[in-house]
Amino acid sequence: LGADVPEAVLDDLWEQVRCAHAAGLAHRAIDGGSVVVDAGGRVWLLDWDAGETISNELSRRVDLAQTLALVASGAGVERAIASASRTLSTSQLASIAPMLQRVVLPATTRDALGEQRGRPSSTREAMGRRGRLLQELRDALVALTPTAHAEPAKLTRFSSRTVIVIIIGMVALWTLLARMNFEQISAAVAQANIWWI
Repeated sequence: LGADVPEAVLDDLWEQVRCAHAAGLAHRAIDGGSVVVDAGGRVWLLDWDAGETISNELSRRVDLAQTLALVASGAGVERAIASASRTLSTSQLASIAPMLQRVVLPATTRDALGEQRGRPSSTREAMGRRGRLLQELRDALVALTPTAHAEPAKLTRFSSRTVIVIIIGMVALWTLLARMNFEQISAAVAQANIWWI
């Protein structure tokens, strides 16, 4: 999806995403590797192994944000917003702005956003470009749909606190199961009075 991609291909990509959402599907990993254009100019969405068959609103909004960022990384912000607005409703466009953040985007799309305006000389410069392009997309969406909120939604994949709590819980469960004597428990249940059980 480079700068010379025809508008029909961009529109077909948005239509594929819209049809999937209408059927209750969410891809959850839309990037340059999952979008293929065949010789006839038709768009195919591949790699549905991380998708959902009964998707929720958040998963569909993530798909829209990933698609918009992917199109913007190749075709530019203006064309990305224009192609999205031809297929999506105003409320769908407004819902994308808070989702435009690094944690939502696949790694390949993040890399493409960092290199969209030329090869960066450093990692810090790439991160700055990435952030500017995401901010440009948010600003363009807010300008197009005044009901959109420009502030990014608070999303995290896993917090360190959650990981620590899960590890402690697993250790506690393992310790408890290791100390239990299942033979004594089964003997006590077998000898118990049925009325007290």
